[in-house]
Amino acid sequence: MAGLYVQVPFRQEPRSSDGASTAAPGSADESAFVEALSREADRYAQHPLTEAPISTLYVGSNRPSALSPTLLDAITGALRPVVDASAIPEATVELNPDNISLSCVNGLRQLGLTRVSVEALSLVPDDLRAVGAAPSIGDLPRTLRRACRAGFETVSIDLSFGGAEHSLSHWKASLHRAVELRVPHIALHERDPSKVLEADQKERARRLGFAMRFLR
Repeated sequence: MAGLYVQVPFRQEPRSSDGASTAAPGSADESAFVEALSREADRYAQHPLTEAPISTLYVGSNRPSALSPTLLDAITGALRPVVDASAIPEATVELNPDNISLSCVNGLRQLGLTRVSVEALSLVPDDLRAVGAAPSIGDLPRTLRRACRAGFETVSIDLSFGGAEHSLSHWKASLHRAVELRVPHIALHERDPSKVLEADQKERARRLGFAMRFLR
């Protein structure tokens, strides 16, 4: 069994928490990305890296929701020589909660995608402002409802911990809020683990430990 991960490397606006390129919707950069992806998929189809069939697809980096339905259709079409999203057990798309419309999630579902992963980061507005993300707390429950209405049976959110601006009390508040929203699945992400100072390791371990106990 094998999986395929496709990273969409664009944002509409820069963010301090990652180094993704910025690209306006419909820009030449987006079209060039799809063309390059199509060439890569063709090469892989002719010379696969593994004989195992691909059973999972993940279109990630939370930016696919910023792309037009036409461009997303082009991406899934470019991948078709390697994998058909509608014919495998799990096809995930990672989304940002501040730019999700019902037409967007309906379009994603029609492309054969079966699972939604929402990059919430935090459910505390101050944490989101600190990393340059829009305080989209109200957008998250709306996004979850729209994903369910579109027919996505599996929905997950990503919460991150470990940033200098991210206090333990805020971390606990995010987890409590996620449980209140009845989120089916929560993924915990440690921010920049390779850059952690030894003095901060215990604090990060404390936050992870609390999450593991609280979410049991």
